[in-house]
Amino acid sequence: MGNICVSPGYNNEKIVLFLASKLQHQRQQPHPQADSSWAPDPDENLQTAAVPLREAVQRCAEGNISDAKGVAGILLAWERLPGSP
Repeated sequence: MGNICVSPGYNNEKIVLFLASKLQHQRQQPHPQADSSWAPDPDENLQTAAVPLREAVQRCAEGNISDAKGVAGILLAWERLPGSP
């Protein structure tokens, strides 16, 4: 969908934002090339939830989603997907 600068004026790092579709929920598994001792970091607390795009945009507006990468991706998706605004 586009690129965003992580720290403009400090470095030139960019993040590429992609829009994925037709995803399927699966339980967390190690990467096939990872060794058998693989486990998530103890402080890694990731939770996934299917949320309609309209609700995700509202959550951004309310400050409930505040990660800059997430907000940028959600708003770009809202602009680009059919049936949005």
